[in-house]
Amino acid sequence: RFFFELTGGEPALYPELQKLIVYIASNYRHKIDEFTFVTNGSTVFSDEFCNILKENRVIVLIDDYTEAVPRLEANLTRLRDKLERLKVDFIIYPKVREFLKSFPPMRKNMELTEVELRQKYRDCTIGVQNLRDGRLCSCTYHAFAVNADLVPDDVSDWLDMNEMTDDLLSKKILIEFRCGFNQKGYTTWCRYCNGVQTINKNYAPAAEQVKGHLDWDINNPTYLD
Repeated sequence: RFFFELTGGEPALYPELQKLIVYIASNYRHKIDEFTFVTNGSTVFSDEFCNILKENRVIVLIDDYTEAVPRLEANLTRLRDKLERLKVDFIIYPKVREFLKSFPPMRKNMELTEVELRQKYRDCTIGVQNLRDGRLCSCTYHAFAVNADLVPDDVSDWLDMNEMTDDLLSKKILIEFRCGFNQKGYTTWCRYCNGVQTINKNYAPAAEQVKGHLDWDINNPTYLD
């Protein structure tokens, strides 16, 4: 089965979201078994957008942050009522109480050897990759870090899709990359990221804000511990 999910950040803030869903559905919906869209419930969709979701059989996945952010409750209730009225499929997940602290890094990350970084990358099993400007990144968090100028852009962390052809070698390279086999065996960001649930047990209450500004210097990093 093939699952396709639109997520963020908060996708509902993307001004071209409606056009994007129509484009995906028009071209690929027949190949997608389950098409989902994740939101935090802070935005009440228009009737037009709800009808597009319904017509294209998009399931709305709502993360419930109302315990941490009570002011969201009124909007989430309005959104739920509208989805029910317009017969849009949706699921409200249990109240989100905590989040992983994936950044800034634990001090021990700086001491990892190449072998340990490769093992960390395998154990992390992020499972989500990022396509950006024709290049595929083996870890979406690494792509976010590059975009935020937290780490340098290293070509070894990406697969240039513009170089791919229809021959068997290109297909083999793509499948291996999608399975997590990149040039280094890890990404540059692995040294600074604390990872996902499989390897990271550092949590913070949902919606807890960091006071002040965190200046990040890769040569003089701020540590979590």
